[in-house]
Formats: sequence, C-alpha cells, structure tokens
Amino acid sequence: MLLFSNTLDCMKGSGTILARALENLQCSTCILEVKSHVYYFHNNIYHTMSYYFDNKNILLGPSVRQQDSHMIMEGVSKPLKERIVSIDTKFRKDIFNMDADVNLVLGEKITEVKSIEVDSVDIPITFFNINSHNNSFVIKITNPSVSTHTVSLTPGFYSSLSAVATEINLCLDAIVDTGFNVGDVSFNLIGNRGVFSTTSNSYDISFNSVEDCRGRSSGLGWLLGYRGNSYSINGSSKRATSESVALLKYPRHIYIALNEFSNSSNMNAFHVPGSNSNLNKNIIARVSVPDTGFGTTITASHGNGFLVSEVRKYLEKVNIQRIQVQLLDDAGNVIDMNGGDFAVNLRVVSE
Repeated sequence: MLLFSNTLDCMKGSGTILARALENLQCSTCILEVKSHVYYFHNNIYHTMSYYFDNKNILLGPSVRQQDSHMIMEGVSKPLKERIVSIDTKFRKDIFNMDADVNLVLGEKITEVKSIEVDSVDIPITFFNINSHNNSFVIKITNPSVSTHTVSLTPGFYSSLSAVATEINLCLDAIVDTGFNVGDVSFNLIGNRGVFSTTSNSYDISFNSVEDCRGRSSGLGWLLGYRGNSYSINGSSKRATSESVALLKYPRHIYIALNEFSNSSNMNAFHVPGSNSNLNKNIIARVSVPDTGFGTTITASHGNGFLVSEVRKYLEKVNIQRIQVQLLDDAGNVIDMNGGDFAVNLRVVSE
C-alpha cells in the first residue's frame, strides 16, 4: 500500500490518464490524493476514496471547526509526562511496624494519573523461612496414654533442611510426659523426603490447627513435603513419609500489592488465582526470590527478569497522594520483614 499526496495535479479525475499513471507505478494497490480528490486503485480498478470513507478525513490529527461564534479545536491532547516515584519504607511514620504493610503519604500530590507500574524494587532478605506462622505442629500420644503437645521450632532463617531436622528432634526430646520416651519418635530426611518414625508407641501428628487461617500450603508440613493434615505412626506402621520432597524455601516469590486509594475503577490485569478467589485484588507485580541467603538484598527489575509488573491503566484520570504497599508471600499473607525496610520504584504516567 502506497500513499501519494498532490503528485498528479494534472489528472483531475481523467479516467484514462489516471489509470495509465497508476499502471506505471507498478503497484497492485495505491492511494493517491489529487487536489481535493483521493483515489484508491486496486487490481486495475480505481474509485474515489469517498466510495469507502464517505468523504471523511482519513488522516487523524488536530482540526478546527466553527460552532456558532466560537472556534473549537478537536483532536488535541495534553503531552504525557512520565516520572519515577521512589518509595522507601524507611520514611514511614509507623517505624515499629515489623510487617511489610506500609501506609505512606506523598509530599506532593500526583495529579491526572493515567497509568502506573512497578519499575524496580529492593527487598532485603530479613524475613525468616521458619517464622511464628509456620514453625509448629501437634503431636498426640495415643498409646499407652493420651496427651497432646504442640511442638514449636525457634523462628529463624534455617540454611538447610538438616538444621530443621535437628531442631525438630531437639523439640521432640524436650517433651516431658510420662507416656513419652525420649528418642521414641524422631524426624529424619530420607531421599529428600520427610520421615517421622517411632520405635514402639502410637502417635498422631497434625500440621494445621483449626485456628490456622493461613492455609495448609503456608504451614510447616508443606515445607517438609507433607500434603495431608494428619498422619499416624505406631508399632505396625512405624513411619509417616511425606508425599513430596521437602523444600525449605519461604517465600518462593513475593507479590507486591499497591493500593492508591483512587475512586476510579482500574483495569487490573494481574490475577493470582487462589483456591477460591484471587489472593489480593491490589496485586500489581511479582518478584522472584533468589537463593542468596539471609541478609542479602533482592534487586529486581524488568531487565534482570526478577520482576513482572502489570501496567495499571485507569478508566479515568486519578490523583494520588496516599499509598499502601504490601509484600505478600505466595499464599497472600503479609510477610514479616522483622523491621527490614524495602524500596519500590513506581513509573507513573500522567497528563
């Protein structure tokens, strides 16, 4: 398709001359504008463009029309402005908030915002892979006597599964009960799978209590490879082996939830399906967590592949001055950063 403008003024609609000129162009489809006439030529047949466009202007751009005694300019839009808004949680007012759930008030209101996205983030690994929400299980002695004990591991960043196994066995040996013999029940890793075993007595092991609202996939049993909720071991069935391999990685990735408190509905394109619904309607980005160890910093951007962010486009232009930023684990729970500060850079497009 070729477009020519004011190149054949001499034709003035002459069919024979126009057809011959178009044939000399050696193209099967052409559009020519001759003074106030526009011609469309396809497969040796030509028509005026009004045949297709009803004499409407096919080239978009600013135009002026008169309405009564006023001149109205149409097709004009403001130039877009793009800026980076850097949010550092170190400057939050609630400095004693240890979770990654921060409310901030911007010093300057950003007006007429059309879209927003996460450009990059810096997140220190100050969170524990074994924390107060995923560090416990319940063991119930069913024979010779009946008693129930909650086993709670010390929260911390465990560098290996063997360190977790050692901590579990120390906690089991610390149980004081007349029907419980030290060393009678233990936990080990065999073929990268978790194994609870007993030598004589009968036990029920449960990983999720009724009060646990975070879900099975967020508990200690899931990290150890157990997909069920409860298991029994006794004299005849001495082992309870996990269905999956144990993987001591929490969280596997981090979701960034951004609430800009706008009244205008937005077209949220980042969906994270949970068991029954999306984890959080404000999720805007996901950050992959590398195996770099405690105390290091995750620097994620589009360039290094650790960051995936939607461009949140608004149906109407909005003004932003207050922002809530949350870091969520892969189950949608707010991450306990143990007081660590993180930074989020937002790319904001406005008029």
